[in-house]
Amino acid sequence: MIIFEHVTKRYPGGTLAVDDLSLEVPDGKIMILVGPSGCGKTTTLRMVNRLRSMVFGAPPEFKTRADGQAGLWKHYGLRFKGFDALDESGPITLKAVTDGQVQAADVFTTTPQIITDHLVVLADPKSNFAAQNVLPLVYRKGVNATIANTLNAISARLTTAGLRAMDKAIIVDHANYVTVATAWLKAEGLPS
Repeated sequence: MIIFEHVTKRYPGGTLAVDDLSLEVPDGKIMILVGPSGCGKTTTLRMVNRLRSMVFGAPPEFKTRADGQAGLWKHYGLRFKGFDALDESGPITLKAVTDGQVQAADVFTTTPQIITDHLVVLADPKSNFAAQNVLPLVYRKGVNATIANTLNAISARLTTAGLRAMDKAIIVDHANYVTVATAWLKAEGLPS
């Protein structure tokens, strides 16, 4: 399957070749691009084909994990030109992406640099990657109905985007975590 969501291609010098393209080509289907000369057909096909010249960056175990390179091939038919062993969604990986050393990388969806560095989060409609869940864990004897209900209410409202925004405020902007959490609870209509 090929999925483009709001893809834009601008050449050096500012020429806009493709603007906000969204399309989905299911497995086993043939797609034909039709349009006048200069509308972006060839550029779009080159973007699809460019995968073979891309290097993927991730922790070393990504090479052999079922949801790593093998999973990307099995579920999406993706093979990359190369693989760079980097850290686990940390500063080495993020620098490699922003410097162009790698063109795709495995990073946590809550990494605040997704916001600050304008990184693109790719969809995973075939669920190759295990879901990232925040699970409130408590010692059973210390839990009463009020605590359980509060944690369940927070879990029901906490999204990846919301957590990413709070991480950015705390990690990048150096905001006080109590202030950030209190503001989020208030915005969600939860008691603080």
